[in-house]
Amino acid sequence: MRKCRITPLHGLVKMRKLVFLSMLPIILTACSSAPVDERPIAQQREDFSRAAAALIGEYSVIDSRKDDYKVTSITVKLRDNNLIVIAHQNGGDNFLVTGKECSGWDRGIEKTIFCEEASDVFNFVDFTLTKYSRTIDDGLSLSKKPPMMVRPGDYLLDLGRKGGRVHSYLVKKMEGDTLK
Repeated sequence: MRKCRITPLHGLVKMRKLVFLSMLPIILTACSSAPVDERPIAQQREDFSRAAAALIGEYSVIDSRKDDYKVTSITVKLRDNNLIVIAHQNGGDNFLVTGKECSGWDRGIEKTIFCEEASDVFNFVDFTLTKYSRTIDDGLSLSKKPPMMVRPGDYLLDLGRKGGRVHSYLVKKMEGDTLK
């Protein structure tokens, strides 16, 4: 019968594996953490206030992609630094999305409010007065609907559903009873 002999090198390899495996969750958490806003707190508050002042109001939906809800207009409000989006659906039904943990950016022409933890259905709310052009499609290769064109100065509301689907709404601000 042959005796199994463990060398010091063998023990070192096992210890390295043990240390690596015990540190793996910490390493993976660091890789997947949310980006940190490096702006000073006063700047963050000021940007949020200016963005909110520019974005709060009544809007009419002029185009949309991945709109499962048939939204015709939206109301955007602010309560306790939470963004409240009331989506008015065809037929008078409404649904409410409350964006929490909101951050605001004021980049001159472009104003953005991004909120996490929107509701049980939505992961995030992103509402922007855009500075750059972009196109948004349905995400379906067989879709007959042309891409939605977003131009500088347009308002774009994205509601990110849990599961990955993003509902995009191109909206126009209403002044009184008319579109601006």
